[in-house]
Amino acid sequence: MLPAAEAWKVVGLAGAASVLLAAGAMIIFQRRNTPERREMKRRFFVNRDGRVGDAVLLEAGSESLVYQYEINGVSYSASQDVQMLASYLPEEPERLVGPVNIKYIARNPANSIVVCEQWSGIRAAQKLRGRSNTQ
Repeated sequence: MLPAAEAWKVVGLAGAASVLLAAGAMIIFQRRNTPERREMKRRFFVNRDGRVGDAVLLEAGSESLVYQYEINGVSYSASQDVQMLASYLPEEPERLVGPVNIKYIARNPANSIVVCEQWSGIRAAQKLRGRSNTQ
């Protein structure tokens, strides 16, 4: 049997080892979080917690959407990378230029989206969906 002082050293070392293992596991799993996955998580967060507002789509292409909006008297210009969302856009996205809806985070209005996997603020797409549902 170990003396009490030695037992506490063993317990302390075991505790320190478990903390280091947990920290190492967190680092490994966080590295798996690619930029694409972080962006997808951001879109899901904005879609879930965001407020809806109006914007003007200034430029649309197969890689990005550039839009402008105003919240509480402050104008924002933003762009959204839509390469991963190509299936949610029409074949000719440049025809979408004009009014759109956005979702933005009230605490940080610069954090906004026009489209995500679960929602689209593109009004032309909403009209097309409505038309296909009525036929």
